[in-house]
Amino acid sequence: MILEKVERIRRGEEQKSVQSDPSAILVDSHVQDEDSTFELGNFLQEKGVLPHLMFQQEQTPEQKLKYYERILHKVAKLIIFFGSVQADWVSERLITVQKLMAKNNYPPHICGIYLAPPPKRPGDINFIINFLQEYEAKPPTLKLKLIDNSEGFDPENLREILEYKPA
Repeated sequence: MILEKVERIRRGEEQKSVQSDPSAILVDSHVQDEDSTFELGNFLQEKGVLPHLMFQQEQTPEQKLKYYERILHKVAKLIIFFGSVQADWVSERLITVQKLMAKNNYPPHICGIYLAPPPKRPGDINFIINFLQEYEAKPPTLKLKLIDNSEGFDPENLREILEYKPA
């Protein structure tokens, strides 16, 4: 029975099981930002969106990669939190996602960099903006957007992510 299902997937007869879930979002956060993450998660659930919450310190590096691969395969939307962590933590997450997407040949995703409280220093914002511009020049696996909720939660800033439809 399992071998039959594998063969159907190979022939393309079970594509629905591997297509993106347009209502789901992978939310990648650090444990230090759990309050803001849960606030976002609750809002997404109220809107009928399935949030896959991931906190970086809960898993080993190998578990994180397996989780990313499994969920990136199912979703077309990703939010990476930039709250209490350093800017390089965010860039490491983006690099990891880019590598996984290229390795697995996933279609382009939209990715929001969620600026959560506390407010960011200008240098941190510039670092992320420069990083976003650098990635815009590369083959597009991620459509990157800045979501500035550093002064507090504003659901309007999530509109583009929520309305995104994969090609």
